[in-house]
Amino acid sequence: MRTAFPVAVLLAASLSAASAGPVSDIYLKNGTKNVRVSYVDLDVSSPQGGAALLQRIQAASHTVCGPIGYKTDLAAQERFETCLGETMRLAVARLNLPSLTIAFEQAQSRAKG
Repeated sequence: MRTAFPVAVLLAASLSAASAGPVSDIYLKNGTKNVRVSYVDLDVSSPQGGAALLQRIQAASHTVCGPIGYKTDLAAQERFETCLGETMRLAVARLNLPSLTIAFEQAQSRAKG
């Protein structure tokens, strides 16, 4: 049975005084936890930029979905892993950046063995 998690992934535009700039932040939310991931400093058109953004999204996802719980609580571990995977999948899909998608797919392939 798949459990739904109330995780929201929101994009925020950087605004300048003259006009709206490009999207440069993503917000990950779960209940009362809200984590901002900025990538304005990354060249997300490059593989290195996509990989760096994926690492930031993963770290934020750990915060949003955590804590993992006790090592002996298998149900808590499963909820954490499901939340983590879903949050990252939603963020990657929402941003729709080729370099990020490739980095995510490569990470998924490595994780599967």
